[in-house]
Order: sequence, then structure tokens, then C-alpha cells
Amino acid sequence: MIVVTACFPIETRWVRQSERLRVVRTPMGAAACDALHGDAASGATLLVATGFCGAADRRLRPGELTLASAVRHLGEEIRVDARLLEWARATLVSGSCPVAVGVCECVDRIQSVSEKQALARLGVTTVDMESGPLSRWAGRRELPFLPLRAVIDSADVALPVTAGGAWKTAMVRRPLQTASLSRRAVIAGRALGRAITALAETWEERS
Repeated sequence: MIVVTACFPIETRWVRQSERLRVVRTPMGAAACDALHGDAASGATLLVATGFCGAADRRLRPGELTLASAVRHLGEEIRVDARLLEWARATLVSGSCPVAVGVCECVDRIQSVSEKQALARLGVTTVDMESGPLSRWAGRRELPFLPLRAVIDSADVALPVTAGGAWKTAMVRRPLQTASLSRRAVIAGRALGRAITALAETWEERS
């Protein structure tokens, strides 16, 4: 069974749960693993960390899918299993879900444009806030782990809200930017739904 983690409902709104796929909502950031205690991940044969990410690579546009070949977290680079990564990439491409592959930097807050640009110069492709702790959690349990995300903010765009910011406040202060973000979230969420459906169907056969 695949366990899919995400922070917000819209990130998995188009993911169809079934007997072979379970969605688990997690907190943002370092506390993401707290949601996996108890029976939340029981029976899992694959953990997929999903949701939205920010682009450091200028070539990535909102709505594009990304797979992390490695997750940088707390000064360590955690490699994703090469065979698992290639299976996921091939499955998504054959399922008409184009995907970029690169290094993800797990950060403790939403990054500014200048911060994303600095990370890009270090070879980082995307940024998120949960893949680091989730990859460590999976590693301790020898559970296959796959970071699959969709870009919501490109490298030259700053999000109008912070990780702890209020959405309603952002709507009042930056209505146009927040409305644009909402549209991008729908596009990215739909892309994730298609991608995870493709992975779930093939993982059953692979297992």
C-alpha cells in the first residue's frame, strides 16, 4: 500500500484513496512525521511525500511535477533509491505526466526569490519543508521513500503568504497575487492527482 503525505487538502484533492492508497495529512515542517504515529502508516510499502514546492531552477514553471533524486536536510544529502526513482520517472512519463528530476532542499520556512536563487547556484532544483524529516522517518524503518511534488511558485516569484501567515490577511493585502496563487494551486493539485494515480496503479503490479 502507498501512503501519501501532504499538508493541505488542496494538495491531494484530486488523489483517489483506495485500499491500496492512503492519504495522511501532516503538519508543516519538522513536525510532519508526527502524523505518522500509530496506525497512519501501517501496512505501507511506499511512502510518497507530496504536495507543493517552490522552484529554485528557473526552468520550472507552476504546475510542473518534480521528483527529488536527493533531499538536502540539516547539512546532509539523503539520496533517493536510484531504482525507485527511475521506476517513478518512467511510470509518470509513460502516463503522460512529464516530470523533472533534481535535488530538493528541505528548508524551515518559505524562501524568498533571492534565497531560491542562492540555492539554485548550489545545484538545488526545488525547495519544500517536509521531505527532510519524512525521508529520515522512512529511512529508519527501511520503507521506500519518494518525494513527488508540484511547483507552485517559480524561481522568480515570491509567495504572498508565509508558512504561518493568514490566508485571509494575504487576500486583503495582496488580492491579485493571492488569487493567482489559488489558480496555480488548482493546476498543481490536478497534476499531482494524475501522477499519484499512475504510480498507484503501477506500484501494485511492481509489488
